[in-house]
Amino acid sequence: MMTQKDSLPPLLRFGFRPFFLCAGLWAVLSVLIWMLNPFGLSGQQIGGLENLPAYLWHGHEMTFGFLFAVIAGFLLTASSHWSGFNPAKGIFLGILVLLWVLGRLFFYAGSLYPAAFFDVGFDLTLLAAVTRVILKARLWRNLIIVFLLSLPAFLNLDFYLIQTGVLPFDSAVPCEGALAVFFMFTFLIAGRIIPVFAPNALPNLKIKSSPKLDKASLLSGAVSLFLWGISAYQKSAEMGWLCTFVFLITSVIHSKRFSNWNPKESFKNSMIFVLYLSYAWIIISFLLMALESQHLILRTMSVHVMGLGAVSMAVAGMMCRVTRGHTGREIKAEKAEMIFFVMLSLSMILRLISTIPQVMASLTAFLTLLNASATCFIIGFLAFLWRYGPFLCRNRADGKNG
Repeated sequence: MMTQKDSLPPLLRFGFRPFFLCAGLWAVLSVLIWMLNPFGLSGQQIGGLENLPAYLWHGHEMTFGFLFAVIAGFLLTASSHWSGFNPAKGIFLGILVLLWVLGRLFFYAGSLYPAAFFDVGFDLTLLAAVTRVILKARLWRNLIIVFLLSLPAFLNLDFYLIQTGVLPFDSAVPCEGALAVFFMFTFLIAGRIIPVFAPNALPNLKIKSSPKLDKASLLSGAVSLFLWGISAYQKSAEMGWLCTFVFLITSVIHSKRFSNWNPKESFKNSMIFVLYLSYAWIIISFLLMALESQHLILRTMSVHVMGLGAVSMAVAGMMCRVTRGHTGREIKAEKAEMIFFVMLSLSMILRLISTIPQVMASLTAFLTLLNASATCFIIGFLAFLWRYGPFLCRNRADGKNG
């Protein structure tokens, strides 16, 4: 017997369906636009954005476009599971998707005021939808997620206020700020899901629980990200040594937390290993921040390890896991998933090498590595779309609602 939920098109039943699909499509299209833009490396415009360097368009769309779509899909689905209330389905979910799409189109066209209206409108509407069900279910523990979600929403507003001349700051600030929030969101959620998912998938894997260490990792991570943000503009020697000390301590704390999860066993299951790999990049990110604070590496290296290494690897693992789990399919890695994970890993390694100053000194070497990294990223998400596009657009394999 068909229920009201069953009567909805599959794409409009749960938030992960349209937003994971949109995120995958935009990952391919936006990086392709960035890759093929003949003026991108000279700092000239993309699309109709006359006063915005191309690299900032890329940074904005990777954070407020691609990553926000993934977070939307994850939180709309997770909050439904936590609370028992679906925060967005049917027409309302369709409106959310339309706001996101129009934000992308108007921003590319250079129409900043409509772009701000639709883009920030999407952020705030998503925030309201998730907050409503969390409060309705009295899930006070999850209010930290609401707080974290509110930060990139207001940072996106700041970005548009800067672009329209209302605020006198650097447009890179809100982009890096949003990346830092998504980075923190990654190790917050990882601390909740890895100790649950890993033993379920690998019965012989033993997890050591340490609530004090979990709190220390969150606190030290938050302090480190705050210092990382202000260190870009406060470059005194004292600040540099303070940052170095805090970043190294944070990396040690997260390394201890990571070791409690028995990472050696994760190699036995690719869907688990990709989550562990993401956390390993988190630890490496803090180490790179320490090197950056001593001016031993460029800031772009830290930025890309955070975004392409830690956050994107977590995104890859969760998009596959959530889609398979919520469409009634076995949670396992097949050929498409392996291509997805391997290509993202290659993309990260190539992009990391491209940020070495000696490599950047050679335009030919830099462009070759940059294009190779972008190509691997695109191939990875094409593999995801090829395999998961049908899953997202069709009914559940087990015949259940959702």
